[in-house]
Amino acid sequence: MIIGCAGKLHYSIGNTYVKTHKIKKSGNSQTKLFIKKVKKRDPLKEAYRAYVFASLAILNNKIYEAKKWLIYAVKNDPNSIYLQKKLAIVCEQLKDYHEAIVHIKKCIELNPDNLKYKIMLGNLYGITHQYELAIKEYRDILKKKPGNIKVRLLLSDVLIREGKFNNALNELNRLIKENPQIWIAYYYRGRVNMELGRYKNAEYDFLKVLEIYDSLEPALSDLCTLYDIMGKYHDAISVCKRLLSFYPNNISAMEKLLILYIKTGQKKKAEQEIKRLKLYTSPGQPERQVLALMYLQEGKAKEAIKELNKILEEKPNNYKCRYYLGIAYEKEGDIKNAIKQFNMIPFKSDYYISSKIHIAYILKDLKKYNEAISTIKEALTYNKNKKDLYIMLSILYESKKDYINAINSIQEGLKYNPKDPELLFQKGVILDKMGKKEECIKQMKEVLKIDPNNADALNYIGYTYAEKGIKLDEAFILIKRALKIKPNSGYIIDSLGWVYFQKGLYNKAVHYLEKAVSLAPNDPTITEHLGDAYAKKGLYEKALATYKKALSLNPDNMKRLQIKIEKMKKMIKK
Repeated sequence: MIIGCAGKLHYSIGNTYVKTHKIKKSGNSQTKLFIKKVKKRDPLKEAYRAYVFASLAILNNKIYEAKKWLIYAVKNDPNSIYLQKKLAIVCEQLKDYHEAIVHIKKCIELNPDNLKYKIMLGNLYGITHQYELAIKEYRDILKKKPGNIKVRLLLSDVLIREGKFNNALNELNRLIKENPQIWIAYYYRGRVNMELGRYKNAEYDFLKVLEIYDSLEPALSDLCTLYDIMGKYHDAISVCKRLLSFYPNNISAMEKLLILYIKTGQKKKAEQEIKRLKLYTSPGQPERQVLALMYLQEGKAKEAIKELNKILEEKPNNYKCRYYLGIAYEKEGDIKNAIKQFNMIPFKSDYYISSKIHIAYILKDLKKYNEAISTIKEALTYNKNKKDLYIMLSILYESKKDYINAINSIQEGLKYNPKDPELLFQKGVILDKMGKKEECIKQMKEVLKIDPNNADALNYIGYTYAEKGIKLDEAFILIKRALKIKPNSGYIIDSLGWVYFQKGLYNKAVHYLEKAVSLAPNDPTITEHLGDAYAKKGLYEKALATYKKALSLNPDNMKRLQIKIEKMKKMIKK
């Protein structure tokens, strides 16, 4: 080996290091030769020495220094499984996940039978969003150790994150069958069922968790959220109080309870909850978001904006706060600032998808359909399995009357969520818009096979029959079922009124259609239906006023409504 260095020359022969030196004398250059025997350092001893220094660095919380020493140790002893594993752990601590993967793979290469290393590799793949590779590692382990509960839970978690909910349910069902008291499996299954909209199943799972572990904070919190979604507000309040009895300083639970009191009109209790929340928080703290949300619910957008901006001054990366600030600006009509806030939310945030959908709705209202479509397509590059994005994309194409792409968008979403009732329902809506009534009804029946209590699907079939004037008795039964599920839906009440209209029962038709208009005053179709019912009863002046209102709500129907308006004018003159 030869090494050059600033006029000197070093080289080695075996264990002997030779150093030469050039000396100038009277214009002549001479070279003196110095020979010194030096023993080469033992790589294993070097590795051990470096490991000692790394351990000291770890004890002193100098992780970066520990990493440098461990790299040197591994360089001297690359086949040490212990050193490779130690370096992988340190890399993971420093969030150098890809380096950690390299070293844990070396551990597996050196000891392929140790499943702990494969678990570590699976976890690292999960952290780096390489879900398919993580799934493969966990499945490989389960082939050898099918009874490994930890690995099956890890697999379920990754499948959930990947959006493969049915596969996750299969794993969780197996775990529960083999281990009926494993509360965490019930909890995961509850989260999946809630995500899939299977609320009764989710409720069963969360209650089962609390039967086993009565004070589990996440289960209590999620059950409260579930009851809120289901509209079972008093049950949600009860669970929230239970949560606060175990965890009295839980700010999130205080926020939920405040919102629930507002929803149920319990103003005095809401005021008490605000006082309690203010005791635990001060202006600018993230926990004050709930006050801003309360302002939003009361239509006080300016007050909400003020509260949220204070929080963002201190915590600019509070994306929940930024999301609601966008909504507040949207409610104020400040579209530019609303879009700005939504665009500041990164794709890793839980609020990213909702923010992009909000932007798309804003652009849709401005009839900027292509921009809206681009916004959703951008979001899909990060979230290919999110059904809400495919539904929104379909709605945008539907608005352009581009029904082929609307259907294609739903079909793409169904690849990831093949039995999702919302996707299937939207597909039925598009088929209806395409004039394919029979296919639409068939699609809605598919929805009901999956979700028999889907009020919207029940109503859609019933209204379609009523609109065509066929199977009116069956339509009546379907719509009545839908009304039991959603008793205050203006759209379902309109369907019932329209069935009565088609049966010639105009008094009942007017009764229900007036109620429908009061619940959905800005819907042009419902308003037109009421006009038709008034006309049949001979209430021509009311019919004329109602048709004019319907026309103002939807000028696109000018020709049809203008004919009806002129007819009413003639009837009034008679």
